[in-house]
Amino acid sequence: MIKSKSLRHRLKLIVIATVALLLSACSIRDNAINPGNWGYDCVVIYDALGGVINTREVRETYYMKNSYLFKPSGTANMMVEPVKDGYILAGWYTAKEDILDSSGNVVGYSFKAEDRWDFDEDRVQGDMTLYARWIPQGKVEYIDADTGDIMFSKNITESSPVQELSGAALTLISKAGHTFLGYFADSACTIPYEFAQYKHRSLIPSNEEVYAQLYEEFPQFFRKIEYVEPEGGEEEPEFSNPDLFINKLGYEITTDREEDRAKIRARKDQIYEEAINEYIKNTENTHVYLKYIKGNYARIASAEDLKNNGKYGFLGTDRYGNPVDGYILTRDIDFKGITLEMTENFKGKIYGNGYSLKNITINVSSRKIDTDSRKSAGLFLSMDGAYIENLTLENMSINVNTNPGISVTIGALAVEANRTQLKDIRFVDLTINTGRGDDGSASYIVSDLIARGRNNTVTNVTGENVEINASEFAQINEMLTREP
Repeated sequence: MIKSKSLRHRLKLIVIATVALLLSACSIRDNAINPGNWGYDCVVIYDALGGVINTREVRETYYMKNSYLFKPSGTANMMVEPVKDGYILAGWYTAKEDILDSSGNVVGYSFKAEDRWDFDEDRVQGDMTLYARWIPQGKVEYIDADTGDIMFSKNITESSPVQELSGAALTLISKAGHTFLGYFADSACTIPYEFAQYKHRSLIPSNEEVYAQLYEEFPQFFRKIEYVEPEGGEEEPEFSNPDLFINKLGYEITTDREEDRAKIRARKDQIYEEAINEYIKNTENTHVYLKYIKGNYARIASAEDLKNNGKYGFLGTDRYGNPVDGYILTRDIDFKGITLEMTENFKGKIYGNGYSLKNITINVSSRKIDTDSRKSAGLFLSMDGAYIENLTLENMSINVNTNPGISVTIGALAVEANRTQLKDIRFVDLTINTGRGDDGSASYIVSDLIARGRNNTVTNVTGENVEINASEFAQINEMLTREP
């Protein structure tokens, strides 16, 4: 445990900076005033390098020798945090190098890690200039893959990282006669954009993060402590204990050797430099491509989006009963505990976007007095000119329990399909049970995909862990390419 007494050093620092600024203002009006006569013999210039501090690009201040400098911050101080449109402040540096174009014009500045001014550690020893280092604000652009137009852009922040657009934003950038299909990493729309892979990193790490890393890298120079706020006493503890801010973070530096402390400081500066470079790499040229398709499609984010008039299914309408050309999945859809209606005649399109229809259970049984001579089971009774792509059906179970003598036709996807295209579809954990009526007294046709049809195109349609429990009398048609 360590105790350190604290009074009002930071308050005094603000007072010093305030007086210094007032003296600076007075010196403009009256050259006879000399701040050095007041003990403020160090001239410190803050050069915002294209930004502004309280409406000025350059601020001249005065400090006593060996003082800590005031860090421009906030929005209501004598020196607020500088701003520059389209940029973020990465820190203040004691030196810079101009970057020139072929005509000798200054087009930018470069900085070295060792020139970073540390407002927690460094003290002014004489006249100096601090230069603001600006980094382009990270920005993500959402681009229409078909036209190349930027439909939406926003700054990348911790609270608003690279992510899917809100419903309101999608409505704002909607295209007449089209429906938004999905997000992609390439303009050809062959690689879905994986938002989960984007990890936002702040431009400047916190003191807590920096010293946690230093503690890990230099265990021989640090030990953890429990800091206790003092009850009062000693004047200006930051001057008597330069490590006070480190102690407040819960650490103590155990060495006073200059070379050891120089090593710690050099690594600290490098940590900030690495964070800045990582931020630039993580945010530059961030583009998300938007794919639109012609037609009016329902975007499905939950099973409730497939409910109409109390029934769930791909019934050719949206949840409000309006006719649609098809469906676009935007999430995995879980049908656990939900009865999914078999669609009688589906002619539309389903774009799965790599998502899954999960926990589908289809039960077909006979009533005590059943006049039906045949039964059918499947997700669709009939498909005609339909199209389905990039979809997984996971944990699907079809259970038939009819009276003997009733003909049964089962197609996991469709009982019948004609002129239908299926592309990149997976069945995972599909189980079909034909039940007690499958005794040879009636026709049983069972398929893991389509029971009957013609002129269909099937591309990369596979099955994993597919189980069909049927009698020796059943006609089984296996269409799925089995996955290992």
